[in-house]
Amino acid sequence: KIIDNMMDKKNEKIDKIIKKIESDPEEKKKKKIELDLWKEIKRIGKTGRRSGIGVTAEGDMLAALGFKYGTPQATEFAASIHKLISTNVYIGSCDLVQKDERLKFECFNWELEKNNPFINRLISSNDEDSLELREKIVKGRRNIACLTIPPAGSTSIMTQTTSGVEPLFMPYYSRKRKIDKNPNIKPDFIDGTGDWFQTYFVIHHKFVVWYANTRNLSIEESNNILSTMKIDELNSLFEKSPYFGATSRDVDWVEKVKMQGAIQKWIDHSISATTNIPSDTSEDIVKQIYETSWRC
Repeated sequence: KIIDNMMDKKNEKIDKIIKKIESDPEEKKKKKIELDLWKEIKRIGKTGRRSGIGVTAEGDMLAALGFKYGTPQATEFAASIHKLISTNVYIGSCDLVQKDERLKFECFNWELEKNNPFINRLISSNDEDSLELREKIVKGRRNIACLTIPPAGSTSIMTQTTSGVEPLFMPYYSRKRKIDKNPNIKPDFIDGTGDWFQTYFVIHHKFVVWYANTRNLSIEESNNILSTMKIDELNSLFEKSPYFGATSRDVDWVEKVKMQGAIQKWIDHSISATTNIPSDTSEDIVKQIYETSWRC
């Protein structure tokens, strides 16, 4: 409901933009391209009412449940979770029409989509959710499509989780942040343009949570202990964690792509993901990555 209300607010803003362009003093001929563009955006938005419900912290979820990212077992479990999410999101879209009495998306026509492979995947199981959706979907829903998975980079920094469907990038590392020049502060690094930077150590928050849970410590206590460890000590500890062998530089690219393909079967828009490979990777391997992605 929140996303649906936000879409209404977006459409109100588009109406204001169109009104503003129409009232601009330029000749109609000069305004035509811009005006036509915004009218088309409004038409497409109204016709389909696309939403983009997504996920993040997939890598953390798998680690927390004892799955090793980049293995067939993790991929199978992840796909089952996305099926559960997708089915319930579509039930929610149907309920916006059938319970909240909001309008269907304009071009809804069950006869046009009854053979759609994605729709049929959602309703082909005999679990409770699929059976409920099978009954509701023929009567109409609010959105032509509902799901997408963005890279979620900024979100993952705020939530201190892995991003999108990606594995953990690194469990601990140093970062630089730009600072104002201040005589009371000594910079750790000055770049070629004279800008000042401070370096600081980052430990992945869910790694800290794992450490706290396995030792019955508070997050604050765990953070303090880990922050004072030497790299060799951290490396030794990391080998005992559920993230070991499952960071972005460890995960086999074939398994990474296969996992994305398995999840994509339950996403009606797209998934943004990165396949990390060494800089000296041959063109033939890059070709294989694209082809495997396409096949998956």
